[in-house]
Amino acid sequence: MKKKKTSSINYDQIKHDMEKCDAAIKDYEKEMKICTNNDLLNYYIASANKLRDQSTMFLEIYKKQETDSKLTEEIQKLSLKVDYLLQQNKDRLKNELDCWDISSTRTKEEQDDFKNKLITYYNCGSPKMRIIKCMILNKYFDRNFVRASNIWKAATKGVGLDEFKLNEYDVNNERNGLLLYESIEKALDYKKVMFSL
Repeated sequence: MKKKKTSSINYDQIKHDMEKCDAAIKDYEKEMKICTNNDLLNYYIASANKLRDQSTMFLEIYKKQETDSKLTEEIQKLSLKVDYLLQQNKDRLKNELDCWDISSTRTKEEQDDFKNKLITYYNCGSPKMRIIKCMILNKYFDRNFVRASNIWKAATKGVGLDEFKLNEYDVNNERNGLLLYESIEKALDYKKVMFSL
């Protein structure tokens, strides 16, 4: 049995919104097929924004949902398709993204601020001290030789952090950082060393 449409509902507008949403998903699928590993990071940042836009469109559609059951069923199918694409996105990211293959975009001020946050959080000295501790060697060195290193690199802008039960905005969180003697930090960046914490 169909629900009665009220005068405030514009049936054609809902159909238009759904078609717009479906077209956006089709574009997304095409981009996924031609994506290469070189531009994978920027692609996923863009696709995450696109999926958020689609979610916003769904909210607008559901606000107008006083319509017939057939249209509601179409909306649900479209919603499931977006969920599927989002999961496909995450799976591909997990398998292909190499966060160490991208250079940091941090300024010197941002690096210094992150280092001071790590020093305080892990009690490795003081932001004003000349010597601070390398967390792996457990020894103190001149602060110029100790680097603030992200575990999951800052250049990713947090994309992929959900695999570690963190949010995108946690990329600059102290829990995503280590203070390392510079030679250890370089070896980590070049994937020449690994350690468990």
